[in-house]
Amino acid sequence: MPRLDQIPDEIIHHILTFVSPEDNLLRVQLLSRRLNALANEPLLWRQHCRTSFAHWDPSHDLPGKLGAPVSDVDWKALFLLRKARNVHVANLFDSILATKFGRMEKFEQICRLGYDARDFLLEQCHTIDSADDVLARRYHSKAILASLRRGLAIEVWRGLRNGPTVAARHGLPAQYPPRTLERALGALDMFVIDSHEGDLDHITRLLDDLTVQFSECHANLEDMSIRDKALALNRWLRARKLTGLENPETEYRNLRNCFIGHALRDPEHPSLPLTSAAIFCCIAERLGLNAQCLPVPGHVHAVVFATRESTLDGAEVRDPNQPVEQMYLDPFSSDDEVTKEAVLGVVFGVGWQASLDSLLTPASPATLVLRMAANMRVSLTSTRRRMVSINDITAGLPCRSDAENLQLAMYGAAWAKLSLARDASEMSESGRELAYWFTAYQSEDIWLVDTHASAICRDIHGRDAWDMRRLMPEKDDRPPPPCMRTPDIVFRVGQVVRHIRFGTIAAVIGWSHLGSDRVYYTCIKAEGPGALIARAESLELVTDLDAEPVTSTWFERAGLYFKRFDRSTCSFVSNIREEYPDD
Repeated sequence: MPRLDQIPDEIIHHILTFVSPEDNLLRVQLLSRRLNALANEPLLWRQHCRTSFAHWDPSHDLPGKLGAPVSDVDWKALFLLRKARNVHVANLFDSILATKFGRMEKFEQICRLGYDARDFLLEQCHTIDSADDVLARRYHSKAILASLRRGLAIEVWRGLRNGPTVAARHGLPAQYPPRTLERALGALDMFVIDSHEGDLDHITRLLDDLTVQFSECHANLEDMSIRDKALALNRWLRARKLTGLENPETEYRNLRNCFIGHALRDPEHPSLPLTSAAIFCCIAERLGLNAQCLPVPGHVHAVVFATRESTLDGAEVRDPNQPVEQMYLDPFSSDDEVTKEAVLGVVFGVGWQASLDSLLTPASPATLVLRMAANMRVSLTSTRRRMVSINDITAGLPCRSDAENLQLAMYGAAWAKLSLARDASEMSESGRELAYWFTAYQSEDIWLVDTHASAICRDIHGRDAWDMRRLMPEKDDRPPPPCMRTPDIVFRVGQVVRHIRFGTIAAVIGWSHLGSDRVYYTCIKAEGPGALIARAESLELVTDLDAEPVTSTWFERAGLYFKRFDRSTCSFVSNIREEYPDD
């Protein structure tokens, strides 16, 4: 049997790839100088970085590092940095579970680490059912991940304010960096999704896959003219029902149609005209076409431009002063090219009297986001006017509650409007709208107001202080006086009750005295947001619930107050004993 010093370095290096990085650090590299050198090779630690962590914050520029020479990056230091951050996140998270006081600051510290915290949080989302604090771990990890996604979305919109562009010239429209449109619209999805499916990276992958599928169906793609290529793409998308709506008369105001990520993931691919045109333009960009969205009043078309060197049909341009040709498409409702007169006919149909030339100018991604936010607001208005019910406009969105789907969608629209506000009046209006929707998410999103809203204020006003500061909740680092049980308290925190009159199932999360002889119980409802407040005589104790729906489909917010559900007592184990020590 050969001795260690007789084994080639290449074989030892291969063996070390099967050794965990922790064992490498604590044991292997301490055995000898030779093993120390081999165990610290950059190539080995690059592999550990790639296999030990699935998600990296964009600030690391991991794709750029992976494309650079191995010796240009200190891969071991990068691994140790990520490992230390995981430990830091774990300590903060355990502290969040241990006490509700000081949670806002701990939420912020985790969120500011960005996607470096995502691996740990995703692991907590899948905590096993038998864990002592399973509900708390799942709830808080999902809440922090949701706040992380919202932070990334707002960063995308803020980047549109002063992002790099190639100005319009020679008859061609302004050019934006690749993937700008899909990320700008996809940022709205980041407010309503509840997993990685539908996030910005997933949207990009879906569009990449569609581009590959289209290219495989058109072997002669490189020989096509710009016009033929654009028409082929439009017809291919519509033939596969990747754009448009099956029943626009009844489904037009559904909020799901506003989200490009949902349109790409849903088997029916429902989308508004703006979303349909954006899908076309995003794939056209990957095919080398200059295609942009044209949001004329009442509808959105796609406009495809020729080049300075060739026409739409591939002929050479001989006169350099000749206007660049352009063609119009309606991916939402037509397979064929749309004439300029037909586009203008839409404008005349809504009675628009503005300059026609300005109406035929493609919109920037920021303008398209604001238009989509306006569409979402119209959907909300339609429910308030009782034109449609709330479940009609939220059907298909991922959250369990219709009210929460609507709330998250409008919350995202409010952030989009604030992030893209151009002057003080727009900022003030969008700030008031954001204040209305912010309350439900203030604990985990306070860092977003402090980081982004303040920066927007500096951009417009040149100072930090403004009305959004009133959104800041009081610090949660001082525990209130504990609520001690008295003889008139009937129910305990964590008990499941049923409202006698309405039949609503709920769980007790606290009580308060009103006057000298009246006790009101605050409960979270089994289904939907909002609280149930009632006196003892209006409630009855529930002792026979099936535990499966309780822990899987009911009580979404149970983890905010409880550790787990105890099947033997048909009640939740309290995680708010600092407030209610007797329970």
